[in-house]
Amino acid sequence: MSWLSPNVVVCSLLLLLCVFVTPNRAAAKVTGEAAKRSDHCNKTVDIYEDVTSPEVTPETFGRPMTCWYRFRSFRGTPRDWILRIRFKKFKVGTLVNATTCLGGYMQIVDGNTKTELSNRKDPGLFCG
Repeated sequence: MSWLSPNVVVCSLLLLLCVFVTPNRAAAKVTGEAAKRSDHCNKTVDIYEDVTSPEVTPETFGRPMTCWYRFRSFRGTPRDWILRIRFKKFKVGTLVNATTCLGGYMQIVDGNTKTELSNRKDPGLFCG
C-alpha cells in the first residue's frame, strides 16, 4: 500500500498494517473529498474483498498515514484455516539497509487473539 502516486497496493486477505510517510509538504486538515475517501483504511473486510490504498491528495501529501485491515472469515470457517494474501502491486518505503525502511513499511500480524500462536510481538517489517 503506498500513498505515493501512482503506486497502489491491492490485496485480498488477517490483520494488515501499513505505515507510510509521504514526501514533505505543509500539513493540512483532512476535510471534504479526502474525508470521504477515508473508508479505504482502518476497517474489517470480508476475506474475498479487494482492498486498495487511498489516493494521495493535497490534504494527505507529506503527512504520515497508518492504514490497517482486519480480514473476517465467513461463518463456519475452521479456526486453523489458512488465509492467503495476494498483492497485485506493492511499493512501500525504500529499504536503506537490512534494518531500516525509509518512507514507510508494512506489517502482517498473524494469529488468533485467543491463543499464544501469533507473531504479534514481533511481526517484522516489509518495504521496498
